[in-house]
Amino acid sequence: MLKTISRNFPAALALLLILFSNASAGPTEFKKFDGFLMGERLLDVVYHLGYAPTALVGGCGSRVAAKFEGHSVLGGCTGRMLRNEAKNLKALCRDNNIDRVISEKGIKPCSGGPDKPLSELLGKKTRVTLIDFSKGLVPAIHEIAGILGCPEKGEALAAKYGKAMEKALAGIAKNAEPKKIVVLKGIHTASGKGFLQVEAATGPSGHALLPTLGLENAGPAMASETAKASHGFLPLQNLKKLSQVSPDVIVVMGDAFVVQRELNRWAKSDPKAAAAVPALFNHAVFTLPSADSEGALGYPRILRKWASTLNGV
Repeated sequence: MLKTISRNFPAALALLLILFSNASAGPTEFKKFDGFLMGERLLDVVYHLGYAPTALVGGCGSRVAAKFEGHSVLGGCTGRMLRNEAKNLKALCRDNNIDRVISEKGIKPCSGGPDKPLSELLGKKTRVTLIDFSKGLVPAIHEIAGILGCPEKGEALAAKYGKAMEKALAGIAKNAEPKKIVVLKGIHTASGKGFLQVEAATGPSGHALLPTLGLENAGPAMASETAKASHGFLPLQNLKKLSQVSPDVIVVMGDAFVVQRELNRWAKSDPKAAAAVPALFNHAVFTLPSADSEGALGYPRILRKWASTLNGV
């Protein structure tokens, strides 16, 4: 029996690896789109429609943009691409003979400066199309599919997303009153030091998850009044105000070890205050993914994960 298992194990392992790799894989081949694309949600839709543009940029550290590596010219970060009168974008378009640009509406330079219309920055020779995602993802899918010339694929993708959203929304328990939540993010530096951030009112969860789940973001009150948000999070000096905001739930993101360490240190230094925090007293501390961690089309999966974890808390 052991000999049989030993003999068949390599083949079985190989089969499992194939199955898992196929389950998570995107398009194996891309159709080419002659143009430049800018914006995370736009890139995610185009990726799932099976197209690769000539060049593109996503957000800082974009997971979606990285999926096009080897198929498209990757231009870095959207905000930086628009700095200095879109100097970098103009150069990228010139070097790759691009005269068609499609962008999400509302993207701004990351370091301030004049916020001019993209068409004005690029000039009359470049055709610019802006996709307005504020009307919802499904209309945007149809518009993008129309531009790419694959309306049937757009119909199928929109239908798939719609069914996934229906399933996710059906699994959400309705709270009698909003529960207070604090989202803590741990950052671990190369030097070995760690620090905390707390999600701002403008953070990804606040827009995409919390209202749908009947949750209220109590975290911003923990940060200094002069703190400035970066990528949706505020720097946090310590956890002293955790007992004041008194969250029902604490969600952990980023480096969980850093968050756990700081929670432990604070609870030991002030056990009375820690015991008064409902989230700690009821063990309602969970590690959950950010709303934008799987791209726009992965949102239903994230919503289901949050709902299944927090229902009944």
